[in-house]
Amino acid sequence: MKRFLTLMAVLLALPAAAYTFSYSDNDCDLFREEGVDIDYEDGSLIFTYDGDDCIETVVITEDYELIVNGRHVDLNRRQQKLVEDYYEDFMDIAEFAKEIGIEGAKIGAKGAKLGITAIAKIFKLLEEDYDTEDLEEDMDRESEKLERAARKLERKAEKLEDIIDDIEDQQRTLRRSIPELRRLGWF
Repeated sequence: MKRFLTLMAVLLALPAAAYTFSYSDNDCDLFREEGVDIDYEDGSLIFTYDGDDCIETVVITEDYELIVNGRHVDLNRRQQKLVEDYYEDFMDIAEFAKEIGIEGAKIGAKGAKLGITAIAKIFKLLEEDYDTEDLEEDMDRESEKLERAARKLERKAEKLEDIIDDIEDQQRTLRRSIPELRRLGWF
């Protein structure tokens, strides 16, 4: 859940046009070193590692080209397919996380509205035909709707965690399969 919360907090803080975030969760093998920034610019995923004595980059373009430290990497068919799958899955994660973030914000707004509604209904207690039991029933109905939406969102978040686990496996495969990535030590 920590990975999801990290990713969500970051994605919610960004404009929709560009994803820029640092990912350094040590529970996650997505990047073995801290200090890896991931940018999305002009259709390319750009991974930048700012090490003690150097800055290294990995770029995957929307055409699934792989560029390591400014050099185009020639890929065989298998490697090309791995890069393509990784790029597509990474983009799916970003989009899915954004959707979850928007849905979470809507649930939060509904929760705030429920609080305001509860305050407003307290004044309704002054009416003869409305008592505390009515208030409790109204609030229970509304809060149950909110809880259902939250459970649905939680299931989506769990699915996102599974997808992140899958992309971690893909990244390990990329490292093993492409010598230029294996030599980096951080990708």
